[in-house]
Amino acid sequence: MKKFFLISVVTLLVLSQYSFAQVKPGNTFLGPKVALGGVGKASLGYGLNAEYLLSNNLGVGFTGMYSGYSEDYNFFGASGTWSYSNIYIMGMVTYHFDVFGSPSFDTYGAFNLGYNVASASWKWNNNPYGAPQPASASVGGLVWGFSATMRYFVSSSLALTASAGYGLGYLQVGVDFKL
Repeated sequence: MKKFFLISVVTLLVLSQYSFAQVKPGNTFLGPKVALGGVGKASLGYGLNAEYLLSNNLGVGFTGMYSGYSEDYNFFGASGTWSYSNIYIMGMVTYHFDVFGSPSFDTYGAFNLGYNVASASWKWNNNPYGAPQPASASVGGLVWGFSATMRYFVSSSLALTASAGYGLGYLQVGVDFKL
């Protein structure tokens, strides 16, 4: 682990000497993300972000994210599983600011607001009492999130991303492609 960390730091230092960032008004970015922790009770979420830069500092976009998980229950000889899924569809506003003073980095804060299309279903695993199968439920509602994000450009059209925040996972990692 220490060797991996050292190699990563040296690689970032070497690559940061090159000026790859081409962040300017009219740029569009699109990329897949993996969210770690905090996506409902799920440990992972998967999604896609898109952003269009209106100015040097202001951008707008959307986020789509999916997470799912299940919980097993046992009671009095019977057992079953609740399964949950969440599909987040959110608009996004971003504000870009220069933290590192390097054109290889693009840092910004984001605010997301949208809707969670959620569902829950029950499945009996062991039903010795003949209890009926309950109906599935579809629910959802307004959701919001915020994050601090960093893009690191490895080429003029490809960036690695990392975000920390709330609402769509505590940590997101992914890649962005400049279109």
